[in-house]
Amino acid sequence: MGKKAETSAETDREALVALYNATGGDRWNCNDNWLSDKPLSTWCHVDTDEEKGMGDEGRVVTLILYDNNLSGEIPSELVSLENLVALDLGRNKLSGVIPPDLGSLSSLTYLDLSWNNLSGEIPAELARLSNLTVLHLDLNELSGAIPSELGNLSRLEALYLHDNNLSGDIPPELGNLSNLEELRLDGTHALSGCVPAVLESQLDMRRSDLQDMPFCGDASTPYPVATATAAPEGTRDVELPWTQDGLTAIEREALGYLEVIRQDDLVYEALLSRHPWLSSGIGEEERRFLCLVASIPDPDVRYVTVVAEEPSADLPECGTSH
Repeated sequence: MGKKAETSAETDREALVALYNATGGDRWNCNDNWLSDKPLSTWCHVDTDEEKGMGDEGRVVTLILYDNNLSGEIPSELVSLENLVALDLGRNKLSGVIPPDLGSLSSLTYLDLSWNNLSGEIPAELARLSNLTVLHLDLNELSGAIPSELGNLSRLEALYLHDNNLSGDIPPELGNLSNLEELRLDGTHALSGCVPAVLESQLDMRRSDLQDMPFCGDASTPYPVATATAAPEGTRDVELPWTQDGLTAIEREALGYLEVIRQDDLVYEALLSRHPWLSSGIGEEERRFLCLVASIPDPDVRYVTVVAEEPSADLPECGTSH
């Protein structure tokens, strides 16, 4: 047993050495005892289980290197720190991508990679961090969509994604984060859609910033149902060839307001003039869809049903005016 503990502590030491070498450790603001033979607990900003009363194997449990002048890429060897509870590499000069292997740090409750120059997409593998309560990925150059898998982080209390280059719709799976209290999306101007309504009652809006994105639907139905109730007497239902799963939140909201704003000369500009908040994040596919809605010739149509078909290639192009 003692030999196993010694071997595990040695593996942690090797991981820390790899981090030091990969991120210019000789230029760190504090690197006292790093690369020495002294116990890891004496290395600057390293805490072990012995210090924290979490064990007696000398395993690394916290690594707080915030604002310590790290540069270079995060080495994948950090995955060997299997007892790590807190990892803070924020406010440094780290570059490259976030190693997907970090998703194997199953004990991690706090992860801060903010305020660096990290690029690429957010690894879906981070969703394997089942004990995570705080995730800071803000103030980087991250791109692509927010992984829907992040909705599996059932213990997450704070999610900071602001000031990145993220794009696409906010995944409805974020509505599964029943413990989430803080959410920052500001400064991510290419994001579209709406925030799951179930979060409205649990987010602390004093510490959250949703960049004026609306909450969608209600708490029981996070997204409005595109298929309306049966058309009342004197009106007619019409089917549109558009897949239900392909609808964005904006398209669903447009359908929800169709009954109110339907006019003979309705075009998508008219819809936006009545409900300008819908213009947030509107794209070409949404414009085409709204043009299709606007092209319905029958003024008695008040309700729209979306049928499970792929959009036709010959759907009308959406211009800026009709």
